[in-house]
Amino acid sequence: MTTNIISEFLHTLSLPEVKYTGLIFALFVFPRFLIRFGIPYALTAFAMGVCASFLEWELGGSDAVKLLSSLGIISLFLFAGLEVEFGELRQSRRFLVQHVIVSVVLLIISSVGLTYWLKLDVRPAVLLGLALLTPSTGFILDTINTSSVPEAGKFWIRSKAIAAEIVALFLMFVLVRSMSAQEFTFAMVGMGLLILALPLAFKFFAKVVEPAAPKSEFGFLLMIALLSGMITKKLGAYYLIGAFVVGIVARRFEGSMPRLTSKPMLRSIRSFSGFFIPFYFFHAGSSVSKEELSLKSLGIGLAMIAVFLPLRIYSVVWHRKLALREAIHQSFPVAASLLPNLVFGLVLAELLKTTFQVPLDIVGAVIIYTVGATLAPPILMRVFWKSPEYAFLAEAESNLGATWGDEDANPR
Repeated sequence: MTTNIISEFLHTLSLPEVKYTGLIFALFVFPRFLIRFGIPYALTAFAMGVCASFLEWELGGSDAVKLLSSLGIISLFLFAGLEVEFGELRQSRRFLVQHVIVSVVLLIISSVGLTYWLKLDVRPAVLLGLALLTPSTGFILDTINTSSVPEAGKFWIRSKAIAAEIVALFLMFVLVRSMSAQEFTFAMVGMGLLILALPLAFKFFAKVVEPAAPKSEFGFLLMIALLSGMITKKLGAYYLIGAFVVGIVARRFEGSMPRLTSKPMLRSIRSFSGFFIPFYFFHAGSSVSKEELSLKSLGIGLAMIAVFLPLRIYSVVWHRKLALREAIHQSFPVAASLLPNLVFGLVLAELLKTTFQVPLDIVGAVIIYTVGATLAPPILMRVFWKSPEYAFLAEAESNLGATWGDEDANPR
């Protein structure tokens, strides 16, 4: 009798429904216990995925988790695209162009150095440079939106992150599809057709669908972002490019379709992303193999942290000092808040592994670097800037990924 009960209980635990319920509970409850210790929510989900990989738990690579992961990354970059305000960018275009030029120069220098240091070809070296230098915009935007960052600081952080990511996504697309002239032409034509088709889809929705189905903008945005993400994935790039482009195109229709970019819509997209993005980090962690996290990769990753984090901070501080005559204590919080690159770093690490077949030690080093870059801001602020005037950054960074979709987490 007892044996039958135990056997039935074990059988119940092995059911897919129970496994997925347990995974959801673990991803949404357990990380919150660690937030009090300053460990970001996203890193905890990623570490859980790494543990699942090392324990050979098949759930991390299941089709359901892959789908939920795709929804997470697509909604995250849709949100980032919707946050692009061209009026803001035009307002500071001269300064932002300077910032982009500085970033491109750093990318060129870094790519040359990485080519000789790690014995890489030019294209993977440039892609690796992008992984090390590009901030994760959607990740950062949600962080500053749920913190008490002063408006001036928010403006510069948002503008710099968006400008850097637009350039990085374009370069990533070119690098991935430049293996041959035929592939590059096919990809550029496909992307051009997508960009031309999106406004037509929005106009069709406004004239035909929305009058017959009021308040369906949320579903339309997600569906278009998902389809566009799949198209750019087929073009050989990644989901995030298509979703980001959809968000940018939606901005063009904020006059005729104000609901698309309204604050309630942005909150809804953030809430949706907040539910699914932990699955992306879990899935990304479950894709990490033991070979990627070797002593050699640890050494390379720590060297990258030692070189590139100070370089990124100093480049922002130096530029702002020359262009805006800012003191270091004013520029440092902006520079530090642009360090996290967890999402972009993980995406490019996967591309380096699957598309360019770079050595696994280097892939693991990128992962270690992205974790360090995400953890660095609150540590730097506590060590070097203890003034209460800049406490907002430590508060914001310590909550990275913890307040997705939670509007009342940090009341302003």
